[in-house]
Amino acid sequence: MTVSRVLNKSANVKPATVEKVEEALQKLGYRRNPMVDALMSQVRRRRVHLHSNLAWLEEEETDGKQRKRIKLLRERAEQRAAALGYGFETIFHKPNALSAERIDSMLKARGVHGVIIAPIQSSGSQFDFPWDHYSVATLGRSLQTPTISHVMMHFQHAMERTLEELRQRGYQRIGFWTTREAEMRSEHLPLMTYLRHNYRLKGSIPIEPLWLDSLSVAEVRSWYQSNRPEAIISSPFSGWEIARQLAVKIPEEVGFVTLSSPESAPRISGMRVPLEAMAHGVVDSVVAQIHRNEQGVPKVPKCMMVEASWHEGRTLRPQNRP
Repeated sequence: MTVSRVLNKSANVKPATVEKVEEALQKLGYRRNPMVDALMSQVRRRRVHLHSNLAWLEEEETDGKQRKRIKLLRERAEQRAAALGYGFETIFHKPNALSAERIDSMLKARGVHGVIIAPIQSSGSQFDFPWDHYSVATLGRSLQTPTISHVMMHFQHAMERTLEELRQRGYQRIGFWTTREAEMRSEHLPLMTYLRHNYRLKGSIPIEPLWLDSLSVAEVRSWYQSNRPEAIISSPFSGWEIARQLAVKIPEEVGFVTLSSPESAPRISGMRVPLEAMAHGVVDSVVAQIHRNEQGVPKVPKCMMVEASWHEGRTLRPQNRP
């Protein structure tokens, strides 16, 4: 039984015992059989189908646009959980209103073994949670402490694709604006990619990015008049409302593109956030932890990067054709 627990990465075995067992297995030349692992994974899945649920923890107080996106993530996650044979419990909570003990009691009463923490309102917030008792993962990087396994859009690739689309359309002077909140949630990847792009420019003066606590019409207008970009990249979708107030024609006078173009705004060019793939990925992450008997904050958290897709929209001029 002890050897089995070590092989399955159980948290209930003392580190000294784990070391002894692993040393003995190494001397014996033991190697895991992937076909047997796959079979046992199916057996465990049939077992947990009868009594195991996943929980989705979501803050009640989220703004309207964020709420719609989180609702879509929740619905896709529930569908994925059902496809894998798991129940799905949604628990809404107010920020900092529940203690770890109270959350633990609620989850145990619902037969929950794995928990998905939905994106939280204030990036960088801490979360009072009984980490040691559950397999956990989250969406994005709004939860900064502790660092757990998470699924997020590949922001570096999204920015690289956006810059390439702009270059193919002949845009030379490309500006970028973002917020500190958006940069924290994206681990500063869009900003770093844009600065690298500026560093590599030849024969032209790069445009300094506009990086604010929140975008305001007055500050954006001042930045626009000083730099006169041919195209603007906005990290948050909220930048579109600001762009519409600049008294310029889009795309005739300036192109506009966002790194988070929603399906509800088909006119806006930019990158489509892969909501379904992210929701499926976070469920898969939690289920895999359950199969491996892993609970708590991992020593080495895993990050799954999901590729976004380009949406043509109508806020950029057409590509230059050879």
